Amino acid sequence: MRISDHNRKDSHPNSADLSFYAASQADSDLLLTWANDPGVRAASGDRPPIQYAEHEKWLEGILQDPHSRLMMVRQAHAVVGVVRIIHAVEYHEISWTVAPEFRGRGIGCKMVAMVTAELSGPLRATVEKSNAASIKVAQAAGFELYQDKENVLFYRRN
Repeated sequence: MRISDHNRKDSHPNSADLSFYAASQADSDLLLTWANDPGVRAASGDRPPIQYAEHEKWLEGILQDPHSRLMMVRQAHAVVGVVRIIHAVEYHEISWTVAPEFRGRGIGCKMVAMVTAELSGPLRATVEKSNAASIKVAQAAGFELYQDKENVLFYRRN
């Protein structure tokens, strides 16, 4: 499966129940809810909640950026997460969120594995040091820690 093939099932043996579709403005409220989840805010260094206008501006920018892809992840009839890919000149920057009610089920590892399998070239991921779940996801996807700066961990996979 190609992650760009919206709504197709994956043939990856550990991820056959996940599919992807391109995020749209219709996903805005769900994305903002996830971004303001207390667990996400804590894993983001206890930053204050994101305001609606700020979120809308961010989402519009991501959706219009030809170097970015925001892919919603579906399992059966539920949207369970999102993966963002930013295509830089020398690498792809990957970030992800799993919906709060679906955490702890291995979905993060599955969706990141599926996305990274589709990308060629070096990959990067930035994870807050306090985000144990995303550290596990990055390590499971084969990322290696290359820099530890204050409260942020920088991972890469070549």
